[in-house]
Amino acid sequence: MQIALREWTHDDAEWYVEQSMDPEILRFTTTEPTLTAEAVHTALDRLHVDDDALGFVAVDELTGSRLANLAASRHGRGAHASYWVARSARGRGVASQALRMLCQAAFDAWQIDEIRLWTHAGNVASRRVAEKAGFTYIESADETRVVNGNHWPARWYRLRRLASPLPEPPSAEPAEPAESRD
Repeated sequence: MQIALREWTHDDAEWYVEQSMDPEILRFTTTEPTLTAEAVHTALDRLHVDDDALGFVAVDELTGSRLANLAASRHGRGAHASYWVARSARGRGVASQALRMLCQAAFDAWQIDEIRLWTHAGNVASRRVAEKAGFTYIESADETRVVNGNHWPARWYRLRRLASPLPEPPSAEPAEPAESRD
């Protein structure tokens, strides 16, 4: 499936709320079960004027169907990423592809050195997504976080910006012989 990222609009608010009420999203994200479309509208208004935040909806490139939520927030020389995938889009590679796209957008938009994300330790699927998207697990950063009044075991991941672009592959043409300086 080919996906694209686009900015959220107010027309997406009801869909966002509906998807956020999915039991798996409520179980493994910080979303409050009392979320309303009005609260989403307010969040979108803030997002659109905040230079330190990115937010996208991943859509099927062919149909335009909404698939996932992705966000990043900048903190100094780093950023924090988060995501969830609609139930109908799970298990099709959407999350890792969309997360890679979000990270590229963040590296393009901001002068940052790395992007971090955390997952609930029990969210094995999200941990796999992070690794497929190129993140590495930071064992020393494991912690317990309080989310919606519950204590969560959190696992942290990091994606570092490459120091320089990847080198071009060698040319298929033979190199010119070096001139002898005898």
